[in-house]
Amino acid sequence: MNLKNKVISTVLALSMAAALPFSAAAFSDVSESSWYNKAVEFVSEQGLFNGTSTENFSPDRNMTRGMFITVLGRVHSSLNTELVNECGRVNASSVNFRQSADLNAPVLDVLSKGTKVEIVEALDDWYFVKLEDSTGYIASQYIDKGAYNDVNSAMYYSVYIDWAVQNGISDTNSESFRPEDDITREEMCVMLYNYCRYANVELNCDSETEDFTDSDEISYDAADAVEALHEAGIISGVGNDRFNPSGFSTRAHVAQMFTNLYEKCDITGDVNDKTPDGNGNEEYSLIVNCSGTLNLREGPGLEFDVVTQVYSGTSLTLVEECGDWYKVKYQTYEGYVSAEYCTMVGTSSELRNQIVEYALQYLECPYIYGGMAPSGFDCSGFTKYVFEHFGINLLHSATAQYNSSTHIDESELRPGDLVFFSSSEAPIGHVGIYIGDGNFVHASSGSGKVIISALSGSYYVSHYQGSGRIL
Repeated sequence: MNLKNKVISTVLALSMAAALPFSAAAFSDVSESSWYNKAVEFVSEQGLFNGTSTENFSPDRNMTRGMFITVLGRVHSSLNTELVNECGRVNASSVNFRQSADLNAPVLDVLSKGTKVEIVEALDDWYFVKLEDSTGYIASQYIDKGAYNDVNSAMYYSVYIDWAVQNGISDTNSESFRPEDDITREEMCVMLYNYCRYANVELNCDSETEDFTDSDEISYDAADAVEALHEAGIISGVGNDRFNPSGFSTRAHVAQMFTNLYEKCDITGDVNDKTPDGNGNEEYSLIVNCSGTLNLREGPGLEFDVVTQVYSGTSLTLVEECGDWYKVKYQTYEGYVSAEYCTMVGTSSELRNQIVEYALQYLECPYIYGGMAPSGFDCSGFTKYVFEHFGINLLHSATAQYNSSTHIDESELRPGDLVFFSSSEAPIGHVGIYIGDGNFVHASSGSGKVIISALSGSYYVSHYQGSGRIL
């Protein structure tokens, strides 16, 4: 995997000093009788954040946005900051995102000014970049380094901000992050909630809680995060049943919040290693990135026989890295492909969740026979459109998608798999994307739009023909 190692300066901010952990008793400004004593002791022992000096914790000092995103990065124990790629942002209007580093190469998309990308590799006058889960090339003159224009790359929080942007944790897509500003209570909730979704941290939201009396003051984009964290017992109000969304949180309050998170949720060890088989072996997905087809061989070298061929845009499952080759699984085949022609796009579970989230953006879009765009989809046009956003090519046919997928039992369904049904016209005449909990999203001719349906519905039970795995 061609990752550009990012060397981060050891500049230390006052409140995020990289000292050895202290016990709360070591801080002269944290008394044993204080309500936050145990929380300060816990976050110090975990190495999440420490004192502002060897003697003081400064419990009443407000937490800044840069500090908070750094703590989230430290919570994520599997994060290797040396392998976080630098972010960049498009600095001009209508910039071409191309299939290869050539001005004559096909244009995959046209990007607007301010679009954020992940810089995977610098190639002369080009950058090989990742945009969400698509990869391509942009002329380097059209990219300014850094996800935001106010983040100094020498500061301790820079790498964590890049990581947060690349994984959908940051709470803003604007040009500035405001790392030195005090973080508001609702901003804190949004980023923590985004992190929980990214890291597969399950929030137990079964407890009954009363709505905050100032709930109408909570921003629309923060409402779900505040509600989920409140119901899970991670955050609480500030008195008089108020949340005070625009208020600030002190270091003591943030320490208590992260202590609650560890106590009430599964934050042990490598939190992003929750895997389909339960053995801690998360599957990584590769996308074939070549012109034409790529040979899948019996061994890691050109001298080995070809097992089969795969098209550009095909998703492969990584088994093992073998120097310049990847050992992969594809449908019923297992073999080796040249790493030069593959792009790693993340863990299978991450990619699956992103596919579902992307598909759900198009709920209510109209159904149009033969349609393959938000202005109108048919069933296979919808699945094709969604998967193509992630560099995965599907044919515009439910039957063809069924034939090209790996057939699985209904009990094996995972979010991002395809479900197939018969229709009056064909044995395989309808397809949708499974989203979990027995539901799937699809472009329905009967409803005339993109909707969510339950597999347990009588029509779908009687017409169900099978499930297929693309990833």
